[in-house]
Amino acid sequence: MWSTSAPNPTRSLSCSLALTTLLGACAAGPDFVRPQPPTATHYDPNTEPAQVELVDSAPQDWWRSFQSDAVDHLVDEALHHNPSVAVTEATLRESEAERRAGAGIFYPSVALGAGAQRQLSTPQKLGLGGTGSIFNLYTLGATVAYNVDLFGANRRTVEVLGAGVDEARYRRDTARLALAGNVVGTVVAHAAYEEQITITERMAADEQQQLALVTAQVDAGVLAESAALATRNQLDITRAALPLLKAKEAASRHLLATLIGQAPAEANSEWPCWADLHLPTHLPLTLPSTLVRQRPDILAAEAALHGATANIGVAAANLFPSVTLGATGGWVSSKANKLGAANGRYWSVGPSIEFPLFAGGADLARRDSAIAARDAALANYRQTILAVFDQVADVLSDVQYNTEAAAARTDALHANEQNLALSEATHAAGTLSEYDYLTTRIALDGARLAAIDADAQRLQDAVALYAALGGGWDDKSQEAAQ
Repeated sequence: MWSTSAPNPTRSLSCSLALTTLLGACAAGPDFVRPQPPTATHYDPNTEPAQVELVDSAPQDWWRSFQSDAVDHLVDEALHHNPSVAVTEATLRESEAERRAGAGIFYPSVALGAGAQRQLSTPQKLGLGGTGSIFNLYTLGATVAYNVDLFGANRRTVEVLGAGVDEARYRRDTARLALAGNVVGTVVAHAAYEEQITITERMAADEQQQLALVTAQVDAGVLAESAALATRNQLDITRAALPLLKAKEAASRHLLATLIGQAPAEANSEWPCWADLHLPTHLPLTLPSTLVRQRPDILAAEAALHGATANIGVAAANLFPSVTLGATGGWVSSKANKLGAANGRYWSVGPSIEFPLFAGGADLARRDSAIAARDAALANYRQTILAVFDQVADVLSDVQYNTEAAAARTDALHANEQNLALSEATHAAGTLSEYDYLTTRIALDGARLAAIDADAQRLQDAVALYAALGGGWDDKSQEAAQ
């Protein structure tokens, strides 16, 4: 016996949703597979120094290895106030909001509408005679629509947005890592310049005393005029070095202020001095296979590859039919007080399907474009790894050879210190002239300048190695990578 009851729109829509959910269990396009890490165990076996120890990862707050509270404070200030990092933070928030917005496509859209219109109708539109009439029309209804993700276009789209969030996060971490490295490196340079200015001014003062001694002897006829000229020439050379050092010190000071988000004229003038800096006792080194899982720029390139791969699925899904489930219902009446009456109720429910038949090859071209973009992202990922490995290899070479140079300059410094100790004893005994004693002091300061150069380079190498190993990335990045 046939039932004469009206169909239930809610039940019909629920059945359609259940059926299409079962049909939409697959997604078009390739699934992203994370590239395998490299099998290499060395960056440059000929130059990897013995004092570099193998660790699983660089410490998060690697700059604290330099044992300077002033450096720690400056890095913290920069990470919180540098505009470039603020840009990456805002970009990350934007990407997260876009992903949340995109995820809304998984839910039905529901809209409620109401209207009040005054209309003039005419029977002529129905092919009838007669005159039209004017009446009011009041409507109140709701619409529900659900896009059935049969071939995974929606899922792939949200996957692309999720990969964009990962990429934005790793770009943020890359900016933070570069900023911390720039701050510490600039602190080292500024402190070295300040110390060298102090030593150079002392050398100039000693050479000025030498010139006075030589000039007196020239005036007395003991020495030739050439001796005074030679001494003055050396003094002029020393004095000429001072403006260059002061210019570099000022530039580094201005850069430090900019890095921490302040104008140079408004920045704190108390920067870390040379004595505040300490070379880390041990420098870390991670395996290449570990490095590609912690360098934020490599992870950003990997996230871009993930998004490009998911875009192929979006383009492929658009080649197939799209299905939308919809339902609408409400009331209509010519009188406002009759709105909601049973005789004014209306509803409709059912699916709609759209078959892409011909678009001039545009859909196929978009899929080919997505494949090419994925290939480009893969090549960029590989190039990023090669560039990182090249950077690490260069840093390790610098660590090796600059350590050897620093050792030689330290030996020279110790020799000059011993020579000065002997000179002070003989000078006190009256067997060494004032001029020769000043020469010994000047030689020691020259050795100190060279030693500062070498030590500053070693400190810079340590900063570069920590940055090259991807230190400073946060726990959220690590969780996302895993």
